[in-house]
Amino acid sequence: MKPEKFSLAGILNKRTLIVTTAVFLLLYFLTNCTRQSTIEDNNLVNLNYNVSVNKNIELLTVIQYLADFDLKYEGGHIIAEDKESIYRDNVKKHFAEYREHPAVVLYEEMVNYGFAFDTSTRFMLYVDDNLEFKDPNMEKALAMEEKEKWGGFEKGQKFLIALKEFESDTNFNDFCKESLEIYNQFVYDFEAKIPLKNMIELLVTFYGYTHDSYNIIIAPLSASGKGPYIENPNGDLEAYCICAPIDNLTNPVEMVIHEFSHSYINPLAFKNSYPILKASHLLEPISQEMKLISYGSWMTVAIEHIVRASTARIIYHLEGQESAAQELQKQINKGFIYIEPIYNKLIEYEKNRNIYPTIDEFFSEIISIFRHLAK
Repeated sequence: MKPEKFSLAGILNKRTLIVTTAVFLLLYFLTNCTRQSTIEDNNLVNLNYNVSVNKNIELLTVIQYLADFDLKYEGGHIIAEDKESIYRDNVKKHFAEYREHPAVVLYEEMVNYGFAFDTSTRFMLYVDDNLEFKDPNMEKALAMEEKEKWGGFEKGQKFLIALKEFESDTNFNDFCKESLEIYNQFVYDFEAKIPLKNMIELLVTFYGYTHDSYNIIIAPLSASGKGPYIENPNGDLEAYCICAPIDNLTNPVEMVIHEFSHSYINPLAFKNSYPILKASHLLEPISQEMKLISYGSWMTVAIEHIVRASTARIIYHLEGQESAAQELQKQINKGFIYIEPIYNKLIEYEKNRNIYPTIDEFFSEIISIFRHLAK
């Protein structure tokens, strides 16, 4: 019997949100557990977003769990161990005997090259349900730096082979089917407890343009958030927020806005890296605080300042001045001491959208803050 796929789809215009549902069967997970919506603005530009549990990401986090990533790499904060979790207990029971599996061993080797955090996550997003690269020309399409973090493209290919063996040896798909009810609950809870539609609308309004899709992937073992983005064959970006179940997040609204913001800010920062890197000595006063949260380079820290300031501004529009002020102070307390002038510069951006229709046109003004602070 062909498996059906569960979806929750909606079309929003000025006045209505139409929602339809379809029932899915047990084998649904071989695609995804997903709820999808489509927003239609006045310019008839579709904003597509979905919430899901993704098989490939789940496969990766199970391997990270078996590799004891957080125990071996201080500050990793990938795997959640501080909260009671029926799902985590199920993972322990099902996969405990596979800690020395070749896929786990190879993953640990690749981590030494930089195959962790966003790099390993992006790797899994490049891969289809059969654990093959979606792009047959992936080796040519990837930047050299990305391949170096894999330990070379050939090592990435070996990892795919090891993943297929792990999937088969551990009966991974059977485990996923047995976990179907849990995955469903995670998806429903996430959409029920945050104003996701409003958040996506405000995000797009703030930055001035839409991406091809906005994808929230719930990773039940995760203790952190990630905001990777990938370019699809049409040249459009697919934005991702990969995070823990909503009940394990201190501030899910902040998390989602923050991670999606990376898909706007990171490309602009990399295109304008020279003036940012010229201010690299700004890292020195906060280097210890940044190392505690696994940020070792000035480029990463500079991007995080801009992303966090932008997140606070979007929170202002979503929840009001008090929530924005609290978010701003929280980031200052974490060591992001340059965030306030960036936040104020973004207010200038919002007041002059007739001159700066998108964040792209204003970005040189934002990074000028670093130049002034570096004097």
